[in-house]
Amino acid sequence: DVARDADLLLQVAQGSPEGDREDWLRLVAPLAAEARRPAVIVRSAGGSGLVTRDGLTAWRLPTGSSAFASLDVPPSPQDSLATHGGRAGVAMLLVLVAGAAVVLGRVIARG
Repeated sequence: DVARDADLLLQVAQGSPEGDREDWLRLVAPLAAEARRPAVIVRSAGGSGLVTRDGLTAWRLPTGSSAFASLDVPPSPQDSLATHGGRAGVAMLLVLVAGAAVVLGRVIARG
């Protein structure tokens, strides 16, 4: 999955989106949240902005304006087992650790 391997999602487009120019920020927000990656939207016709890894709009260029922007985009923290596997992943990790402890205990007991 490309989004999982990326540090940042980026959409660059020329021209105007169909409908409201702010629609692009609303469309990209759930994708950024699902991928747990920040997204930068750069549009020549307006609607540029930054969406955080939580799907929140952190910055947007007001419609009808043009500007250069220098944005600090914090890197995504390393994905953890909890991020990928949720509670099931953490439970599996605990079972594996407990199993390893039992095996290690038996090896030590045998001397």
